[in-house]
Amino acid sequence: MRLKDKVVEHGNMPSENEAVELPTTQIPSGRMGVPRDIADGVVFLVSDESCVDEWGRTCY
Repeated sequence: MRLKDKVVEHGNMPSENEAVELPTTQIPSGRMGVPRDIADGVVFLVSDESCVDEWGRTCY
């Protein structure tokens, strides 16, 4: 059973459509994330551009 089905079954959401649409209204981008979003974040964090010192200045 999928999560959205469980949410509807327990009465937390009135319909399957609302169970899918409501969470995306709470996300600034208006959509669920995809693996590429995580990959882009990881690439940034391991790059030199993400390096800052204790005063917020970039390290490079």
